[in-house]
Amino acid sequence: MKKFIVFLLGFTLFAPFAELFSQTSDLKAADKHFQLKNYTYAMKAYEAILTSEPANTKVLPNLALCYKNTQKSDLAKRTFSRFIDQTTTDPELLFEYADFLRNQGEHEHAKNYYLKYSKHNPLVGNYFAQSCDYAIVQLKQASNCKLSNLESNTKDADYAPVSIGEDILFASNQVNTTGIKAGHTEFFKRSAESKTNRISLSALQEVLKKEASGLGNISYAQNGTLVAFSKSKADKQSNLIKDINALEIYFAEVDHTGSWKNIHSFPYNHLPASLGFPTLADDGKTLYFASNEAGGFGGYDLYVSYLNQDKSWSQPQNMGAVINTPGNEIAPSLNGNNLFFSSDWHIGYGGFDVFKTKKQGLVWQDIQNMGSCVNSTMDEYYFIMDIKGDAYFASNRFGGKGAEDIYQSFKLKLPKDAKNAHLIDTEIGDIALTNRANSISENSNANEKIMIFDDPAISGKQEAQANKLYFIQITALSKYSEKIIDRFSKYSVYGDVYRVEADGVSKIRIGAFTEVNEAIAVLNILKKNGLKDAFIVADIIESSRTTMLIKSTMNIPKAESNNESTPQNQTANETGKYKIRVSEYKAPDWFDVSKISDLGSIEHWTKGGWTIIVLGNFNTENAAKDIILKLKARGFKESYIVVEENGKLYRL
Repeated sequence: MKKFIVFLLGFTLFAPFAELFSQTSDLKAADKHFQLKNYTYAMKAYEAILTSEPANTKVLPNLALCYKNTQKSDLAKRTFSRFIDQTTTDPELLFEYADFLRNQGEHEHAKNYYLKYSKHNPLVGNYFAQSCDYAIVQLKQASNCKLSNLESNTKDADYAPVSIGEDILFASNQVNTTGIKAGHTEFFKRSAESKTNRISLSALQEVLKKEASGLGNISYAQNGTLVAFSKSKADKQSNLIKDINALEIYFAEVDHTGSWKNIHSFPYNHLPASLGFPTLADDGKTLYFASNEAGGFGGYDLYVSYLNQDKSWSQPQNMGAVINTPGNEIAPSLNGNNLFFSSDWHIGYGGFDVFKTKKQGLVWQDIQNMGSCVNSTMDEYYFIMDIKGDAYFASNRFGGKGAEDIYQSFKLKLPKDAKNAHLIDTEIGDIALTNRANSISENSNANEKIMIFDDPAISGKQEAQANKLYFIQITALSKYSEKIIDRFSKYSVYGDVYRVEADGVSKIRIGAFTEVNEAIAVLNILKKNGLKDAFIVADIIESSRTTMLIKSTMNIPKAESNNESTPQNQTANETGKYKIRVSEYKAPDWFDVSKISDLGSIEHWTKGGWTIIVLGNFNTENAAKDIILKLKARGFKESYIVVEENGKLYRL
């Protein structure tokens, strides 16, 4: 009996610990699903925890984000309201809630939370508050267009329309004529009146069943001989957009019967990076696509690759900061000289909006929102135009028939082309570009003489003259602030953007060019685009007075890496391998550098859509440890030392 009592007592004491262990295990499992973006599983796990522990408010933030990401709007709003106004709320959750409210069309309410977020991140918070103001004004305007939800839409996801001759085909997860659920990309005719002839619909569906398992889109070259398509293991279109499953690009040749042959992959596919949303132009000689490859401007960026004479594809080029942002740009399509794409960062109504830009010479014009004849407070993507001038696109807006529906905007009137404004204005160009160094040479061009100057810092210095490079100076500022850096981002398509400090003046330059003729060619383009006062200056890069503000457009490397990418912004010619990882922020985000600018050079690295703030460079580990103490005293408790090796960061 005594042994039984002891056992019973031991079991009674152990029971609470077992229950606690079980709860801890459940929470770890829920958090793991959340980290992997398995929001449906995480949501159920968090709900189970709340059922057994109603007072456990620690799970509320992640549960609210699960509801948000699974489009359970009422539950998301109710859950956010339980913690969002607490003083201890993570500032990033203020941004998430504001983003949620904007998608719900509550722009005034959303603006209030963006402004609260701006106390922690002024640039981003104020930017999106301004976006709310834009949406409030625009949504009050008359649309003057006819917008239709296609009769062919189903309760399942319908997306990725493609124009072939006079026909529109679209991808769908609907049940096909045999009653089999399409768990992969399946294309259907828009209506019974469609007359798909050159491209055999049955051949198209047959090959996609075998090759394009998962969701994706297709794009035919204008001459019909080449098709590009994307593959994924995703089971939902929203999972593609949220980067839960990676995409890969493939090509196929198309014969006269419409059959596909010689199916082959894009040589720059490399997991875990995602390359997708392909669109072909120039009879299949140009490929535009989106990728979340590390080293871009944000999450997904738009890239372009060209078909060489030997039928190989050129190294993909980032399309630059005029188009790409700290957010996501996806689903490009071309119609004449107009490029359409979707973005969740450019000023819009909420979610992904469709935007337009037009190529002028070698550069893209400023971006224009396509307006309420296309965009809503939710997501719009896969925008195309047919030969009749009608637009088709996919949207998950309220009032649809299913997850995503295809909409038709009849005889869509495009926004007027943007005019390239002069860079120099009263805010950032308060010094006339006349304070130049003495002329040392001149170079003849077809139309005019190009004057080339030495920077005073290298005049008469023989060693510097032997190592000098060429830059294009576009403005000089008597008042400089980190907040105006983004004004120069569009010029990174021509080269790195530098700030050179001298005598209380900040000179903004593009470079560096090893050959003067390279600089002359770019200068001529800049002059045509309004920078009449820009000029070429010869100089060297010295860390004491030269800072790289914005890194030039970057190519996609083939090598795989789970480490952070090369930094976007860094001081040139720095030494010391020890750095400090200060903090990281979910894109879209920028960091108020004034908080740490006195502690060392600041670098912005990117990884998987996150902006990572790094301080460098320190010659010894002890020097870095001293800075760690100062950072923690300023509130950066999670900072730690890293070492840079071969362009990657490794924690000590």
